Amino acid sequence: MAKEVAEKGKKAEKAAKFAEKKLKTAVQAAPSGSSQKTTNEGEKLPEFIEQTPRGEKKILRPLDNDILTKAYIPKVVESAWYDWMRGFTTVWVPGCDHAGISTQAVVENMLWNRRQQTRHDLGRSKFTELVWSWKAEYHEKINRIQRRMGGSMDWSIEAFTMNDSFTAAVRETFCRLHEEGFIYRCDRLVNWCTALNTSLSNLEVDSRELKGRTLLDVPGYDKKIEFGVLTYFKYPVEGSSETIEVATTRPETMLGDTAVAVHPQDERFRHFIGKNVVHPFIPGRLLPIIADEYVDRDFGTGAVKLTPAHDPNDYTLGKSTIWIL
Repeated sequence: MAKEVAEKGKKAEKAAKFAEKKLKTAVQAAPSGSSQKTTNEGEKLPEFIEQTPRGEKKILRPLDNDILTKAYIPKVVESAWYDWMRGFTTVWVPGCDHAGISTQAVVENMLWNRRQQTRHDLGRSKFTELVWSWKAEYHEKINRIQRRMGGSMDWSIEAFTMNDSFTAAVRETFCRLHEEGFIYRCDRLVNWCTALNTSLSNLEVDSRELKGRTLLDVPGYDKKIEFGVLTYFKYPVEGSSETIEVATTRPETMLGDTAVAVHPQDERFRHFIGKNVVHPFIPGRLLPIIADEYVDRDFGTGAVKLTPAHDPNDYTLGKSTIWIL
């Protein structure tokens, strides 16, 4: 009898501790003030407004021009889903994404930490085998955890994005979209990763607006590298002794300059519009001086060097004006 009382007392004590811990967690998780999300720079995100009529299939929005769709925000991604699916019987299909670039980065780091080797030391075939081995190990771990959590998935139809059936479907879809003109080739800027030596999609890049001089870590360098500092230099105007001074945070890109832009209403430069400047390092290269309201007259010198192969804004301006990119 005394033993049963003691056990009940222990259970009650455990329950009290658990309730106290649960209350403490709830208090810590409670919102303090505004629940509105912010960007990396601390700016508040605009309010999301769903355009899909209630109960209809979700209207997809472009990913490139909307800050709300560039990142994974559950409220935005899942909006309109539940009204559309409500009332239907569904099957929960378990599956894993291959996460190509992220997986490669993780496996390369593991290879270096364990063997002090790079993927180039192994060669393509051996490195691919290592990636598949890593995938098999962690795929099983993920599935085991989902089972332990009680997920009611139909494991008989488990999916992996690089299975033969999915790969065939991707090839077929790609070819169809290419034939219909939705997928096409053109010269476009890419985000080049200096660590992985490959291009990344816009969704895999975190853009950062610098307010001034900033020291940042760059792969391959022991010390932080300086960014956000304006450098000034002058381009000589063709056929005269005059020069036009430009300001840039990336002077090394001048080798790819194709034009100089000024504001059409800027009196300091109006007499230059339509003329050319001479590139100091590349014989015979003339850069036209163009006018566009895109230029901020109060930033730097008011004259902007344009490098379409480096800057997305310069590329857009180059496509909308008449000069060779």
